[in-house]
Amino acid sequence: MPQRTPLEFLTELRDKIMKENVSRLAMGAMLFDEYGIRITEDAEDEYIPSGQSLTLIETEYAQELSWEVRQFKDGLFDVISYFDKQVFYSRLADAATSCIARTSDRAALLLSVLEEATLITVQAQVFKNQDMRDEVLACVASLSDVAEKA
Repeated sequence: MPQRTPLEFLTELRDKIMKENVSRLAMGAMLFDEYGIRITEDAEDEYIPSGQSLTLIETEYAQELSWEVRQFKDGLFDVISYFDKQVFYSRLADAATSCIARTSDRAALLLSVLEEATLITVQAQVFKNQDMRDEVLACVASLSDVAEKA
């Protein structure tokens, strides 16, 4: 069976968010606490050691958001690896925080984070294509030099 592309994965995840009971899917999911991002239901209950840089995302949908962010770990492995993991998760955190400031709607939160992940995925593909183009141009230039010397 062929492996899904990152965009196919994101489309399937969007459909799952829109059509399924995400709260049921996320039931029992551990809250996300990696790469300087901590998702919590109550920021006042969180202990942050002094000197530690940490972005807290406080939402009543902490379990659902943590579930979604963990989905990216497998489905977007190549994209996350292309970027610095800290940058990837920080951008998701910014999208979540921005959405939480505007609304308390669960679907809006999950779709906002999904939209940012999609944007990052497209940017990674553009960068990869540019890198590939640069490599091809370098090879052509090298072959041209060889042809001139022959």
